[in-house]
Amino acid sequence: MPAPGLQLTVLAGRIVPVPLPPDLTARLRSVRVRESDEERSAFTIILDAGRSGSGSALDNPALQGSPLSAFARVGIAVTFGAVPHMLVDGIVTSVELSPGERPGAATMSDI
Repeated sequence: MPAPGLQLTVLAGRIVPVPLPPDLTARLRSVRVRESDEERSAFTIILDAGRSGSGSALDNPALQGSPLSAFARVGIAVTFGAVPHMLVDGIVTSVELSPGERPGAATMSDI
C-alpha cells in the first residue's frame, strides 16, 4: 500500500469558494500562508501570467475573469492521507501584476 501523499487545494469564488479550474491550477507557481497570533494572518498566491505563443498579444483567457480577483473569497487547504486541513479562509485584498525579466515570465500575485 503506497504512503499517503500531501495535496494542496486552492478554492476561490465571489461568494462560495470552489476548486480552481485546471487551466488556472496549471499556472500556480507558489502558495504561502503566514499564521500569526499577534498580527493578521495572510496568504499569497503567485500565478504565471506570462504570454507566449501565437496569441501572445492577448491576455491569457485563464486570467481573464479569474476567480482570484480582488475581494474574492479564498480557501487554502492541505490534505494528508484522507484528512483535509483548512489553512486559511480569507479575502483577496490586492492583486499585483509583475512583468518578468524575459518574455513570458510575468506573474500575478493575489494577497
